[in-house]
Amino acid sequence: MDFTKQRVSQTAPMHVRNAAGTPMYDGDKPVRIIFYGPASRQFAELETRQSERAVKRNNDNEGKVVARSSEERRAEAVADLLSLTAGFENLDYEDKTGAELYAAVYNDAELGYILNQGVKFVGEWGNFSGSAPKN
Repeated sequence: MDFTKQRVSQTAPMHVRNAAGTPMYDGDKPVRIIFYGPASRQFAELETRQSERAVKRNNDNEGKVVARSSEERRAEAVADLLSLTAGFENLDYEDKTGAELYAAVYNDAELGYILNQGVKFVGEWGNFSGSAPKN
């Protein structure tokens, strides 16, 4: 078996779903977010930052396990997803573009379902494989 055919892509599109779970479209075009996946340099750098945060939290709390506030958890999730976002397709938000657009969407609490979808999507290797469902 040629295992090179089992490699995953560096990026993959996630079809955004609304809060009810219905795939979103702009006319007939799917609303998608392109993410860097687990095999990418961006993902490896994120894992390093996450480890550094955990070590810092541990040191700051003298080794005691202390729960993060909901604001801290959300801010970290937003920062993490921003670092893995390669682009948006067919998604407009107050005439913003690029990183400003990504941050506005992820920081909008009333669009929190998009942040949750993204966090879940990037954690699944299968989403970056050739056998991932196509939209």
